[in-house]
Amino acid sequence: MLAKFFTRPTNNDKTILRFATANGGQIVIKNAVIGIAVAIPAIILRVGLQKIAPGVAPFVTVFPAVVIAAVVGGRIAGGVAGLAGLVSVDLRWLDPSTGLDMSTEERLLNNGLFLLSVVLILWVTYSLRAERDRTAAYFEVAGNLLLVIGPDGVLRQINQQGSAVLGYGSSAELVGKNWFDTCIPDRLRQQAQLIFKEALADELMHERESVIIRPDGSERIIHWHFVALKRADGGTSGLLASGVDITESRRTLEALARNEARLNAVLRQFPGAVTILERPHGKIVTRSDRTAEILGKAAEDFDSVERLASYGGVHADGRAYGAGDYPIARALQSGEEVNGEMLRYRRGDNEVVDLEVYASPIRDDAGDILGAVGIALDVTNRMQAERKLRQSEERLQVALAAGTLGTWDADLVAGTVHCDARLAEMIGLPAAPATLDPPGLSRHVHPSDWDRLAAALRAAVGTGKMLACEFAGLTAGGETRWFAASGVVVPPDRHMIGVLQDVTDRHRREDALRDALGAREMLIREAEHRIKNSLQMVISMLAMQKKTIADPMAAEAIATSIARVGAIAEAHFALQQSDDLRQVDLGAMLKEVCTRLASLRQETALECIFEGDLTISADQAIPTALMVSELLTNSLRHAYPPGVPGKIVVMVKNLAGALTVTVTDDGLGIPETTRRRTGLGSRLIGMLAQQVGGEVRVTSPPGGGTSVSVTMPVADLGELGP
Repeated sequence: MLAKFFTRPTNNDKTILRFATANGGQIVIKNAVIGIAVAIPAIILRVGLQKIAPGVAPFVTVFPAVVIAAVVGGRIAGGVAGLAGLVSVDLRWLDPSTGLDMSTEERLLNNGLFLLSVVLILWVTYSLRAERDRTAAYFEVAGNLLLVIGPDGVLRQINQQGSAVLGYGSSAELVGKNWFDTCIPDRLRQQAQLIFKEALADELMHERESVIIRPDGSERIIHWHFVALKRADGGTSGLLASGVDITESRRTLEALARNEARLNAVLRQFPGAVTILERPHGKIVTRSDRTAEILGKAAEDFDSVERLASYGGVHADGRAYGAGDYPIARALQSGEEVNGEMLRYRRGDNEVVDLEVYASPIRDDAGDILGAVGIALDVTNRMQAERKLRQSEERLQVALAAGTLGTWDADLVAGTVHCDARLAEMIGLPAAPATLDPPGLSRHVHPSDWDRLAAALRAAVGTGKMLACEFAGLTAGGETRWFAASGVVVPPDRHMIGVLQDVTDRHRREDALRDALGAREMLIREAEHRIKNSLQMVISMLAMQKKTIADPMAAEAIATSIARVGAIAEAHFALQQSDDLRQVDLGAMLKEVCTRLASLRQETALECIFEGDLTISADQAIPTALMVSELLTNSLRHAYPPGVPGKIVVMVKNLAGALTVTVTDDGLGIPETTRRRTGLGSRLIGMLAQQVGGEVRVTSPPGGGTSVSVTMPVADLGELGP
């Protein structure tokens, strides 16, 4: 009964406050009635006991009454029960008929001791109730999912936050139900029950991620901390677990990884040098594959804009570029937009090239600069062609013979332009040749490009350099076409002569290429999605086929195929999680492979030991995963007799650039007759080892287990770039 009372809610912590409210008197009366109601049966029982055994002290019945009243009604009820007990002691226990004749001092002393005992009981009871209430309050208001599972798997207690995470309106809908049948997906139930039993068997704090299922069928990922609850007798009363819903953060990380993979895929196909710097110092966070090729500078740890001073930009007067002169530095530091700036650049091999540079700041929603992106296109061939064109401007006959150029002669003083027959035909003039005055000329230049063309003309005249400008023009019929104009000032009569080329077809091809690039990006996105799902589909289909096969050997072959495809899938998944899709954390990948294969033989323990830097190239990832899968599968299926426990150790070391993968079991060893045969698995391991440049070594004394080691060189990842 006391256990039930202690689990009931109480308002004792607010008794004094409520006493000061309008209905405080009613609460006091109610609690006093509870105290009297509990005390009266106790007093009657005490009187009966006194008649049977006059020497029995009244505390035998009065003290329990005080405790019960305090638990049920709070301190006021306990006080009333104690006062009733005190009156009873004074009137009944000290009655002369009991034979206990006491002096006034003795009576006061006993009454005082009784009253002190009652106060002590009330204080202890209130402290226990307050501690219980605080614990219950902490349990309910905790921001995490909190629950208690009994040894039988039944959910004993869960807080409101936990009910909400699990998709239930209140804890009453969950308490009393089997946790694994209600909240764990079918495919994970057996594994979860095994982990639960292991946790109950020790006193350690465990940490793990798992999937729970909600009533609507949706699944959430929970990060758990859990520990067994031990009783005073050493037994286990259940499991206390605290969980955090990490579903959204996991999805965000996966989305970031996919975006990073897509960005890297696009950068690998982009023909220019692409660099992304981040604030505040200018550290490189992304660099395309062609950057080192175009700039002639190998990838390095770039952590500051000041490092740009070591690159080879050259001003027109021969001065080297300072760090702040580069377009990407200006975009990062001042937010400048740079579009198509020409840059003479001296590579590491002293070859001078022409770069067309674009740079733009990267801003957040508030407009603050987060970083900058720079693009450099090697236009050396184009610039060389333009320089050669300038040298041959005077040989107009060559251009006319080509049939694709129209010539023009501009009077810079009058503002008129004389067009030859070819040019007049290109812009749809009815008469050829023709002379255009300024208004007539403006009618054949698209309004959006008029200012740009005029500025280019002024610049060419002012500097004496060649005019080179592309602009959108309008024919007499109103059709928009693209033209490339080149010209040079001929002193001293202030004329500019040049040629005009119709480049509309080229612009259309460039537009088509841009559309094709967009379509290709969409295909890459779709291909990435399908590759990820296709491997899982193959595994599912093989698993379904295995269930229909009665032949044990055929079923084992299917299971082997499932393990191999699963190893490839884990390698692809690890590759997808990498920063640049070119290197893989071998340790993390092999942990997943071991976890997947552990279910093949429950009585065999798997241990993974990793030493050194285990980052390997993507080319080595899939062969290595397949080799470990083959070796583990062979040990799990053939190393031990049925029902005999064992242990398999997977050890991976990276020593001085040599990677050694060793799989060791303590089973029966390889029989001499079997050792002479070479099965598919052995041939496959040999082929995979050869593919990664590795060497296979097998040690298997009779009855002493088997150890297979594959030693391979680790690919140099230093050239992968940031």
